[in-house]
Amino acid sequence: MPSPCENHPPFQRLISDSANAVDRQWLRMLAEVFKETSYEQLIEAGMTRDYVRDFLGTIALNRRVNEE
Repeated sequence: MPSPCENHPPFQRLISDSANAVDRQWLRMLAEVFKETSYEQLIEAGMTRDYVRDFLGTIALNRRVNEE
């Protein structure tokens, strides 16, 4: 399973501080949908540790975007 960060333009724009309104909305939706989901639940669902780390890290960017 490839990392959710690889070749993903919205993610690349978010980490380079050039996100647009659509990117920020995508991030808010991810954060909302997965706010009750734990690391352990994602592992049990079959994701690898690296994938879960990247995925949850992407969702954590919502806090960074909201602090700007």
